[in-house]
Amino acid sequence: MDVQILRASLIKNSAWLKFLGVLSILQGVLVCLSIVGILFGWIPIWLGVLLLSTGSRLDQVRDNDSEADAIASIEKISLYPPRRKTPSFMSGI
Repeated sequence: MDVQILRASLIKNSAWLKFLGVLSILQGVLVCLSIVGILFGWIPIWLGVLLLSTGSRLDQVRDNDSEADAIASIEKISLYPPRRKTPSFMSGI
């Protein structure tokens, strides 16, 4: 895949990355409100910060056309875990 195509696609979706980052942070905060949730609530907060910072860096790439920022943002988004298929026993939940 061409890096320019990937970069253009990420820049086009930077607003969605920031929106999903905010939602993920809010989800993590809500999970942390319970005693057991504190153990796992940091994960969506961390992922939200990761998405939010990637979206902000992609805005810098769009404004400055910096190749170093583009590479850094692609490396940062690669830290986000891939979505796994939901097991069939959980599909009714």
